[in-house]
Amino acid sequence: MAHGILPLFESVQDFALHVSAPALVQPGKKFFVRVHTSHPVLDRAIGGVAIRAQVCGGAAETALVSASGTTDANGYAVLSMSLPADLRDLEVAVAAQRGAIMKSAENDLKDGTPSRILVQTDKPLYQPGQSLHIRALIFGDEHRAVAAKNIYLQVEDEDGTVVFRDERTSSRFGVVSTDWTISDHRNRWLVLRPTLWENQRGVKSLTGSGSVTPQRGNE
Repeated sequence: MAHGILPLFESVQDFALHVSAPALVQPGKKFFVRVHTSHPVLDRAIGGVAIRAQVCGGAAETALVSASGTTDANGYAVLSMSLPADLRDLEVAVAAQRGAIMKSAENDLKDGTPSRILVQTDKPLYQPGQSLHIRALIFGDEHRAVAAKNIYLQVEDEDGTVVFRDERTSSRFGVVSTDWTISDHRNRWLVLRPTLWENQRGVKSLTGSGSVTPQRGNE
């Protein structure tokens, strides 16, 4: 005699596939593709799902590197991968299979160095003729300081006009600093936009500009 009711969807073999991959990857360095599989209705973990991931790039869409695994009892699988060369237009494709059910997902990858810029000034308010002391800290992957990189420290007024620009090289601690004497102009706001560049000619920006906004005091 049955003492309970087994919902029909308990026996469903279907599953939901979720894939997470880093936005930026570096050639020769390891990165991880994280996969999670769950029940599409009950939203509980499903283990034992076969996972295969491969990175493709270029017009031929050939596989550059691949990895495989199986989701654990909590529905998770972490695949370790690394790129062999400096390439563009990359995509990681993940295929999952449980019985006769197959699912797939794709994520775009970009080649580059993940970076973060923190900007500091000695105070928030300035008068014309005073010196603006600018200091920036540059961090790369694994939160390590980025040394020996060109940094352009740029100051713009509220109309977007560049009023000061200086090129500096980051120290071994990822620090750059410069000073600028604030000129006497009518605009009340100044915006700092430091940008990290890849090489001496600044052909390719490796990170979006960070910004802070110090307010110019009244005369």
